[in-house]
Amino acid sequence: MLKKLSALALSLALALLLAVPAFAGTHNANFAEEVLVLVNAERAKVGLPALKGNNAQLNAAAKKRAEEISTMAKPDHKRPDGKSWETIFNDFNVGTRTVWGENIAWGQPTPEEVVTGPDGWMHSPSHKANILGDFSRYIPPFSSDYTHMGVAAYEENGKYYWVQLFINDGTVPIVYLEKETGILGTNPRYQGWWAYLLFFFAFGFVWMWF
Repeated sequence: MLKKLSALALSLALALLLAVPAFAGTHNANFAEEVLVLVNAERAKVGLPALKGNNAQLNAAAKKRAEEISTMAKPDHKRPDGKSWETIFNDFNVGTRTVWGENIAWGQPTPEEVVTGPDGWMHSPSHKANILGDFSRYIPPFSSDYTHMGVAAYEENGKYYWVQLFINDGTVPIVYLEKETGILGTNPRYQGWWAYLLFFFAFGFVWMWF
């Protein structure tokens, strides 16, 4: 009986080990720091203040996201379990946020390549908008630039996976519309059906008034 219980316990332990993905790569702290420096240099060119990189929880969340996208055949802003990427904030107790953003990339070998290279973030309008805190693509436009950035540079099997996570505690409209996609969004502090109802009520009021 004891042998059977021991065998069962060993089987369960083995199953648990197999169920948890093992990440064989390494995080390059120097590369992550270089990304922060390069990003702040780009922001300085347009008169923006430097982003802070001292949020430990945010950096830990970025590292986890880098590990996650390394497991995906085609990395995107979904997590391996199908959830949206921003759920990572709850996992790491990042704290109160008003606006947030994520940039991901893979394959670029150096910080310079991923930030300013031909296939880097600064050559992609949406990624560049995150780096420069540009929210003019929304209606109504709002200027609530990011204040903190978490960075990860994760290398596995000779390939780098890059993640930037942005947050801020600024002022954002309760409801807003993205011009290019037509997607209606709500301020994370005011999530719920009533936010959309308020938007349509306000829109109807303005339409009737004018």
